[in-house]
Amino acid sequence: MPQREDVMKTRHPYTRLTLIVCDDSPFVYMEEPCQYRTITLELTEEQRRQIAMRKTGTLGSAEMFEYVSRSILEGPVRCVTKEDCDGED
Repeated sequence: MPQREDVMKTRHPYTRLTLIVCDDSPFVYMEEPCQYRTITLELTEEQRRQIAMRKTGTLGSAEMFEYVSRSILEGPVRCVTKEDCDGED
């Protein structure tokens, strides 16, 4: 089985991560279509290595690889109401 770095270079040389962000407020408030925008992030070599898909096997002559099933954006939580912040600004 190839090393993870070999898989990244030969089968999955991802260089960017693109997010598609939805603003559904036009739909919620005016029954208009949602608005979308894209955000593209350039990946560093280390990030490319970290998300390289691993080979999981073969089916005949075809190589099989993992795929992204879900993703989660993580970071500080924004206060929506003053009570959510427990008195913090």
